[in-house]
Amino acid sequence: MNIDFNSISIEPIVGASAATSQEDVFSFDRYEDRKSVAAKILAELNNRFVTIKRDGKPKSGFCMEDGSRQIGLLSQCHSLQSMVSLAQDFGLDFTQPDIVPKQKGTIRELMDIIIEDVLETVCIVDPEDEDKGEHRFDNAKGYVFDTSPYNSSCFSEKYSDVNSITWVITSFLLILRHHAAIHEVCKWEKALVNVIRYGLQYLIDAFIEGEEGKKYEYLEQGWNFTKNCIEPSLYFSYTVCECYLDVFETFKPFLEYLHAVRNHEQYFTPINADQAAKFEAEKQDYEKQRNRHVDESKREARYDEYNELARIYRLINGIDDRDDLTIDGTLYGQLEEKCKRVAKRVWDLTKKELAEKFYYNDLQNTVTEQEIRMSTTSDVLFNTVYIVNIMLCSGLDETIELERNRYLHLGEALNAEKSQQDYDNLLESCMLTVQKAFRTYDSLKNAGKEYIVDQFLVGFNENFDGHEVAISELRKLRMRTFSLLPLLIHTNNKVCEYLVKYPHYNMGKYHQLILDNRLVDKDGEKRWIWERDGFFSGSNYYFVLALKGFYEYYEKYEQRHIEIGKDNAAREQRIRDRHEQKLRSPEGAIGKLQNANKEQREELLQKDERIAQLEAELRNVQRPIEDAVRGVVADVMQEQFAPMFAEMMAQAVKVLTLNVADETADDAEGTYGKINSSLHELLVALMISRFAQRTKGIVKTPAQYEELKKQVDADFISTIVAYVTNLSDASDGKSELLKLLRV
Repeated sequence: MNIDFNSISIEPIVGASAATSQEDVFSFDRYEDRKSVAAKILAELNNRFVTIKRDGKPKSGFCMEDGSRQIGLLSQCHSLQSMVSLAQDFGLDFTQPDIVPKQKGTIRELMDIIIEDVLETVCIVDPEDEDKGEHRFDNAKGYVFDTSPYNSSCFSEKYSDVNSITWVITSFLLILRHHAAIHEVCKWEKALVNVIRYGLQYLIDAFIEGEEGKKYEYLEQGWNFTKNCIEPSLYFSYTVCECYLDVFETFKPFLEYLHAVRNHEQYFTPINADQAAKFEAEKQDYEKQRNRHVDESKREARYDEYNELARIYRLINGIDDRDDLTIDGTLYGQLEEKCKRVAKRVWDLTKKELAEKFYYNDLQNTVTEQEIRMSTTSDVLFNTVYIVNIMLCSGLDETIELERNRYLHLGEALNAEKSQQDYDNLLESCMLTVQKAFRTYDSLKNAGKEYIVDQFLVGFNENFDGHEVAISELRKLRMRTFSLLPLLIHTNNKVCEYLVKYPHYNMGKYHQLILDNRLVDKDGEKRWIWERDGFFSGSNYYFVLALKGFYEYYEKYEQRHIEIGKDNAAREQRIRDRHEQKLRSPEGAIGKLQNANKEQREELLQKDERIAQLEAELRNVQRPIEDAVRGVVADVMQEQFAPMFAEMMAQAVKVLTLNVADETADDAEGTYGKINSSLHELLVALMISRFAQRTKGIVKTPAQYEELKKQVDADFISTIVAYVTNLSDASDGKSELLKLLRV
């Protein structure tokens, strides 16, 4: 059976209309290879790598947006993460110097330039360490995370920007993870580890606890832009939870096991014999990996990714190299606990109406789509995205599931049922609210009003209990972050990855939205950079992240259908080959026809060879006879006929002359000559007449007659002999009459 895999479609998920447009139907095997796409994106990023003067010194890196050559902490981190993703997730070579024309350095070289600039921005270096080159940042005496290239003078060692901290932590984790994967120690390792450790501690210290024992009616736990903030911000809480997930993903090879151990101990998860055996096998494998300690002088022997990541995890969390890896009491564990508290609070405040309504930043009040349409600008769609991401990044679904298992273990069936309902509600709400946000965005876009919801600006107008930060200056600042669309797609990809474990019918549409929102140049050509109206490093990163998520989805859910199609095609080809082989065998239909055809060709060839042989024999017999006959005729004609004919002519002339009066024979008019000439012309005319009959009246005009007469008179005897004997060698080759007679 032939299967047309280009016609396969995916059924819509819950809550979607069963009737889908042509754009919503998947068409397999139609997406450009991720590596070739990555090279195009890198080419565009390469054009935005600039060198400027900052504080009187030349600085190189990626600018924040088109039309501005400003370089700062945020623009560097945005583009660094984009570039590392192009290499690590899309398959570009970190060390290849000519991936794109006029590349300004290998990805590794550009990475080092940006890392050094970020360290220069963040680290407060002791003057005594300035001449230590790459190691001058190893023992920084303080750290400041500003909002550059936006206003950065407001921040100090005590008050750093929480958003910038999350970007730096994630960027440096990517660098360390990359070096662990290639079994290489990063030359910046000590400085990066110190910055990450400091940043995680700052996030933990900046957490807003809220009042104990109070029944919350709005969000009172989370983060804002720096320490000592009174009210939490949904946006900053989202950025920290994203950062927490990045930490987990970096050390996932062993953190998954540590989570399993802890969850078993904390939630009393019942396990059967098979689960116990699997658990024990994982534990033994973990212990085997952990105990692979090698003397420090032989560190290269430890360069496998698992142990390198474990070593870095120990350094960040202050765990001795010989101690067991753990979550308890670590910076990672503390941050996880706070993120889970925020996720639980967000869910408690939104679970009743999340699937139907949009929320304001404090999660206390809701707004309808119609009210959004009547606004000039609104953040509520962003808030929806932040809510879903906070819960997904913090693993709230796993937390609720573990609570259900605990109730089951304790025999509390009613509470277990409530937890199950809560879990089901969470999955459905996350799925439906993302779809709702997409539908609202599409509706506004169709009406030309997407500008109402498409941009998110960070405003620093929250209550703040401190005086060392220039509050008035911060409140004037409106910092652009990213646009809504790539964040929506990125959130949808997370829903597919963590919650909905089956194909999503809208993924093809979202992929097209990514492509449609690329930058359009002055000639109307779409570039491989984002956004549509001009490059912006923040949105560009999230579009790259969305594209990465799409390819991961594509390879997991769609590509397998392509492989099935290829397998079927290969199998069908093998069947066709075997059938054809059978037909071509001596006993097959094609084989029999080929044999019969071969025999017929051989018979015809033998007949052709026999005919050629007979013709050759005939020519060998006839040629001597013909030559002999022609030779005799030629001799007789030349020896007998010619003299006889000449004598006959002479006698005829003589007789004719004698019959003419004497007085005319010798007259001055040349009468004899005229008679001879007349007789000559008479004979020639007779001959021409016969020749003309033989040649179908070739002589028709006086001019033709005169021409033929000259030819006959020029070679009279040889022409006659050639005509009689038909021998070309009997002529001197000058007579054209012979050619005329052979027409």
